[in-house]
Amino acid sequence: REISKSAIYEKSIAVLPFIYLSHETEYQYKAVGVMDAILTNLSKIKDLRVVSRTSVEQYRGSNKSAKDIGREQNVDFLLEGSVQHENNNVRLIVQLINTKTEDHVWSQIYDYTGDDLFSVQSEVAEAVADELKAVITPEEKQLMQKVPTTNLTAYDYYLRGNDEYEQYFSSNNRDTVAMNKAWHLFQKTLELDSTFALAYTKLADIYWEKYYWKTYLSGNFLDSVIILTSKSIAFDSQCAEAYYLRSAGFVQLDKLTEATKDLDKAIKYNPNNWKAYWLRSYISSDLFHDYVGAISNRREAILRNHDSGLPYLLNSMGQLFIDIGFPESGKKYFLQALELTEDSTEYLKWILYTELWSGNFEKAYQLAKNAYQRDSNSVTDMNTYCVMTGRNKEAYYHFEKLAKKLKKSGEIHTWASQGIAYTYWLEGRTKEAKFYFEQQIEICLESIRLNRQNAIQKGAQWDLAKVYAFTGDKEKAYYYLDEV
Repeated sequence: REISKSAIYEKSIAVLPFIYLSHETEYQYKAVGVMDAILTNLSKIKDLRVVSRTSVEQYRGSNKSAKDIGREQNVDFLLEGSVQHENNNVRLIVQLINTKTEDHVWSQIYDYTGDDLFSVQSEVAEAVADELKAVITPEEKQLMQKVPTTNLTAYDYYLRGNDEYEQYFSSNNRDTVAMNKAWHLFQKTLELDSTFALAYTKLADIYWEKYYWKTYLSGNFLDSVIILTSKSIAFDSQCAEAYYLRSAGFVQLDKLTEATKDLDKAIKYNPNNWKAYWLRSYISSDLFHDYVGAISNRREAILRNHDSGLPYLLNSMGQLFIDIGFPESGKKYFLQALELTEDSTEYLKWILYTELWSGNFEKAYQLAKNAYQRDSNSVTDMNTYCVMTGRNKEAYYHFEKLAKKLKKSGEIHTWASQGIAYTYWLEGRTKEAKFYFEQQIEICLESIRLNRQNAIQKGAQWDLAKVYAFTGDKEKAYYYLDEV
């Protein structure tokens, strides 16, 4: 079923960025922490649909009306708040707004000290849920009232670390300074409270970001992620974030039974975690070929994520429909994404898949070329369309550009070496072509030996079949083709 941009869903809410009213702007992270905790508590209620924190961050300092935000986020209600700090005393003002009428349907002032922080955060979430007539189960109430740490200094370090962490993941340039600051602040958190579960999960996330490709072909791939998330779960057996991240690690390591169990728990303890639904969709489609389950879970993810990444989610849903033979349904999602971004270049990049899967390679190339001429960064696989249509000189230009980029960064690219080798061979650069063919074989064989994702999905075997076929080793080519 198509997801309408204008559809409004019952018992749905967006928690807008809270305003920090005190003069010490360096403590803005405290307001962010209160807002984030209330949002997280609301997310634990299955009867509510809560959009993600990244979805609402775009409205910090925005003058948009409640009606406009409600329409953009597909929610009935908005929660606004402000925080004022003086010594150990805090004043929190919150108000609930109906997005259809823009009426303030509920508001409350909470005066408390730092010692009461966690109880107030859960109290606000429960009051909001009550106003929305949401059913809270006893287990959900227990989750909302859980205290992450009894050490308020450790919690302050955690909030500061989380602020840097969010800055890193929300920035286009991925500021490594912010990531390193977050790393040290989470370490400091654990020095003060070694049982702080969420701090271990955040460290695991940073490990993933820093070392995924650096360790992809090593024996200790994602070991730190599994160890840290397992520690987190040992200290908090209901930590949804840890279950999600560990399940993502298990997927990469082809431990699907463990991954599925963890993912079920991640959704049980946070039924509004859009990333968990997205991962479940990936497992359903790419690993189990359960496309009904994949579409259902992808839809749940889309309903909960309305940040700048929403067009990508819609486009991916469109591609999924095309993959299983429903190109017209797929185009509808591409058009929804276009409506959101008004980026015709991005639309061209996705719509070309309908031509690609229909076997219209020339039309796919022309669409890709059009998008590339508008924005060369928008089409990363222009080289492939050139090869498919016999434009070898043009393919050589793009693969040469890619080869220089990879050489400079030192990162692993699981399939690029064969394309570089092929175009070099056609240009008479046989020595360099041989190097890249051998590099592709080495990457693929290691991926198979270590059972990495490109081997699990038989991409490595497919690449080996192509390389061996081209270089004349028919026996090995047929062997790996049989594997595929």
